[in-house]
Amino acid sequence: MTMLARAAARWSTENLISWGLDRNGVAAISISTQRGGLVLLHKILQIAPDVAVLFLDTGYHFQETLDFRDELAAKWDLNLVNLEPRLSHLTLEMVPAKVYETDPDACCGSRKVDVLREALVDYSVWFTALRREQSLSRRDTAKVERYEQSETHTLYKVNPLVDWTFQDIMTYTHEHGIPEHPLYGEGYSSIGCAPCTVPTFGADDSRDGRWKGRKVECGLHVRVTAE
Repeated sequence: MTMLARAAARWSTENLISWGLDRNGVAAISISTQRGGLVLLHKILQIAPDVAVLFLDTGYHFQETLDFRDELAAKWDLNLVNLEPRLSHLTLEMVPAKVYETDPDACCGSRKVDVLREALVDYSVWFTALRREQSLSRRDTAKVERYEQSETHTLYKVNPLVDWTFQDIMTYTHEHGIPEHPLYGEGYSSIGCAPCTVPTFGADDSRDGRWKGRKVECGLHVRVTAE
């Protein structure tokens, strides 16, 4: 473990946000309009109201997600950066088999991972709302990671909410009047693309409803090395 990793392990959420915003270069936060992301975004906006807010528009989102994104962008005056794949989802669906059904990893790769990887070349810090309790795949997430975005570009990935609990998220949401995605009220606990997300009717933000149990990660958060 490096000196930075040891230090960051003791930092508070506020310390992590300040550290990320103080790096040389430009910071961005990626959101999918879910609770944790909006909590983190709300905290960052208090310090950096012009922070770039990256939204991956895969072409398969629920209409409720797109409407909520637009409402939030207007209400909070966001510096929204809408990222779209090179090929539209309609082009992909011209083939008989839908990629999200036959090869969800390839679908996530082309519509999310590759798109974000290309966009992140413009940033030196990437904030995410990952939390360790969300899934087994996230239980070892560090507070600061070195994200190898490509062979020539590395940036810091900062996860200020990594040790927050679901109750922490809910408490902050209620105390600060953070808007909530409307699909939470319909039994969804983690909301992704419409074809690959089902309601779980659970009380927390378990990712069990994603990809119908075939996987729990799209691939955005696997190309990192702890700093």
